Amino acid sequence: MTGLLLCLCAFVMSYLAGRHSLVRGLAAVCGVGYVYGIARAWVYSTPAYFLFDAALIGLYLAQLFPRSPVPGTATMRQLKIWIGLLVLWPLLLLFVPVQPYLVQLVGLRCAVFFLMCVLLGARLAGEDLYEFALWLAGLNLIALVAGAAEFTMGIERFIPVNDVTAIMYASKDVGEGMAHRIPSIFSSAHAYGGTMVATVPFLVGAWLQPRRPLLQRALIVAGLLAAILGVLISAARMHFVILAALLLVLNISLKMRAVHRFTLLAAMALLGFLVSQQERMQRFTSLSKVEEVSDRVRFSLSSDFWTLAQELPMGNGLGGGGTNMPYFLAGQIRNRLIIENEYARILLEEGWVGLLLWLAFIVWIFTRRSRGCDPNWIAGRRMAWVLAFLSNATAFIGNGLLVSIPQSVIMLVTLGWIVSGGPYSISGRKGQVSHAC
Repeated sequence: MTGLLLCLCAFVMSYLAGRHSLVRGLAAVCGVGYVYGIARAWVYSTPAYFLFDAALIGLYLAQLFPRSPVPGTATMRQLKIWIGLLVLWPLLLLFVPVQPYLVQLVGLRCAVFFLMCVLLGARLAGEDLYEFALWLAGLNLIALVAGAAEFTMGIERFIPVNDVTAIMYASKDVGEGMAHRIPSIFSSAHAYGGTMVATVPFLVGAWLQPRRPLLQRALIVAGLLAAILGVLISAARMHFVILAALLLVLNISLKMRAVHRFTLLAAMALLGFLVSQQERMQRFTSLSKVEEVSDRVRFSLSSDFWTLAQELPMGNGLGGGGTNMPYFLAGQIRNRLIIENEYARILLEEGWVGLLLWLAFIVWIFTRRSRGCDPNWIAGRRMAWVLAFLSNATAFIGNGLLVSIPQSVIMLVTLGWIVSGGPYSISGRKGQVSHAC
């Protein structure tokens, strides 16, 4: 009963927020996504698994008839065609009874359900991006408070032991003391670290906006620092690599005012000092062990991928990749096959057609020429491009790009932001797009 009430509350909250504005609806969905892990851990029931889905349904319903006209550019029309193709194929696979129907329905979550967020991200205007960053900054601070408590007192005081939290307790390999990776309020440490990295482009873009209130700027800086610390205490190495690349892009290739550069360097110095004092925040140093890293990459790129590609050209059915399947359905998967490779998961669930469609879509995104021309958002948009590119380029190492909550939704919103060509304003009765300059 508690799980159903939580789902109802999430639905109503995101619906009402989405009716007010798209950005507040997205913020409400992200808020539910942030607490999704801890809510599932304590509310041990089947409905609680669909808490985040209920919030997304509320947002989608609220945005069926948006108050502001949606831009009708050629790029937006092409984007809708791509999303239509990516959605159509998994829907057709529903009629191929390779897996039990309930397993296939859950498989639609990342194959179809989350993809709509790309279209929502493409509709974000400049002020929407700034407001969204403020919400993300506040959520990052909440996550850091919870993560810091777990870091100092242990996750056992905050997270119960059950089937839902098994992955949290299994991730115990940090430092000589074999400490737990920190999940904060998320479903796993990787979900925590990945979500923090996904927020960085929005926060950096908002931080570089001129003439903003001091308190808002302080909130954004604090949220950015919380994101960086979150990646470190989550001990997720791949997310650390992507974060380091983003900060390198920011510091070297982007023009910043002196005050921004000084703030960034001071923050990095402070973080460097904190990391040097805590062995548990130094798991990324194991990346220097070339043999260990090579073994991990070879494991993800195992020959099983090519063998399965030949044996199962149409895949193993939706949900047949086995990832993100709730504990109460995991035992129903037929011929369960799991490879720690996001592209292998897509292959297993959607076959060669689904994998090639996704790869073609990604190529299309990264070959679009940006039409946005607001110089204040160039830095954030460029970092968003780098984040999305690196995330997709490294998706063959591990799972989670399209199944992690709420990281995947934020990532898909980011893809929409990249495709849309940057911030725009909507004017006129027919919704013509007027770029910022």
